[in-house]
Amino acid sequence: MSNQGFNVATPKIWFITGAAFGFGRIWAESALQCGDKVIATAANLDDLDDLVARFGEAVLPLQLNGTRQDRVFKVFTEGHRHFGRIDVVLCSTDHTYQGVIDALELRLVRSSLSGSLRCAVSVLQSALPYLKQQGHGQILTLSSISVDARRQNRYLL
Repeated sequence: MSNQGFNVATPKIWFITGAAFGFGRIWAESALQCGDKVIATAANLDDLDDLVARFGEAVLPLQLNGTRQDRVFKVFTEGHRHFGRIDVVLCSTDHTYQGVIDALELRLVRSSLSGSLRCAVSVLQSALPYLKQQGHGQILTLSSISVDARRQNRYLL
């Protein structure tokens, strides 16, 4: 996607999954502190209350379970309608599963990969038609929390 027709001085509109914790939260706060606007998604909207209290109308909190494609499309459409465009899509999956290869439980690896992949694919499939129509946009995908099988499923940041 090009940035044709996009003014760099104009605040960006971000769509961020996993904005409650980890890298999703860090990127949301950073964008808001720079004067950008954020469509912040989380499984539990209460986890976004402090962002709304600090940044007001610059934040649009929306509930999202990224594994349901129909819900992802509705949430993305609602965010786009609210702000009129989306410039940056940040798909921050909730976790990855790591550990010594012979100690990993295959069912947990499959579950982790399946959920993260479904979320990323659903978000990207929802975003691309809008970004193409706009003629600009950026897509970032990342994971911020790892589950370490050697440490009895403790989260690592």
